[in-house]
Amino acid sequence: MTDDNLSPEELARRKIAAREAREQLAREILASQQGEELTASPLARVRRLAFEITGIWEGSAGYASFQTYDRGLISYGRHQVTLASGNLEKVLSAYISSSQDERAQRVAGYLDRVRRMDPALREDATFREALVAAAEDPAMQEAQDATIISGFWEPALGSATDRGIEAPLALAFLFDTAVQHGPYHRFLVEAEEASGVESRSRVGENGLTQEELIAKVADLRLASLRSLAERENLFGVIPRGEFWVALIAAADWDLRGQDGVLRVKDRDLRLN
Repeated sequence: MTDDNLSPEELARRKIAAREAREQLAREILASQQGEELTASPLARVRRLAFEITGIWEGSAGYASFQTYDRGLISYGRHQVTLASGNLEKVLSAYISSSQDERAQRVAGYLDRVRRMDPALREDATFREALVAAAEDPAMQEAQDATIISGFWEPALGSATDRGIEAPLALAFLFDTAVQHGPYHRFLVEAEEASGVESRSRVGENGLTQEELIAKVADLRLASLRSLAERENLFGVIPRGEFWVALIAAADWDLRGQDGVLRVKDRDLRLN
């Protein structure tokens, strides 16, 4: 059922419910910034969905994903951390320090080469086998998630919080942007400059709504991806930017999807 078919009473009820959900999410964001643990909270839902959406765009098939066909030299795991960025070393170091499993010991034998970003590891079948096997260890899964939370989710959340951005869609979009472009990308700053507002100023106080700012960021990101595609013949990067522009244009700010389902690439993601 679309909003056009709802009674005025049902529309009012849904607006109140959405406002209350946003207020709860704002409280959860503040609690997270203060170091409180997330469990079954609204912010935990947003983070889970953000991880799932980005994982699909990263081409990940789970914690054991391993590929060597891009500039990262090696991309590994649910979030496709790369050898070239140094994030693979962070994951493996965290894993080795937290696990006594023999799979961790096997991975430890490669840590020096990982730290040196040895490109020969791309062709090392035993290294690949060690990482794929280690992915079944819960300690490895925790290491992968913890690295992404500290390296990408928390910077994206902090940047959003500074600006008063709280919508679930906006947080998921900023996380995905951080993963693809780095946690210290300039799209937000460029969007603020283009809109004539002070950098890191709060939406609602600077003359912009969060919806206007995020839409501008999405447009700038898509333009950057199109430029990259033309420059380096990487046209496969464009649909990811188009996905976010379309989702933002549809104003699904609470990430509810169509009947609770969001189509991401070739997959239906249930937004529960």
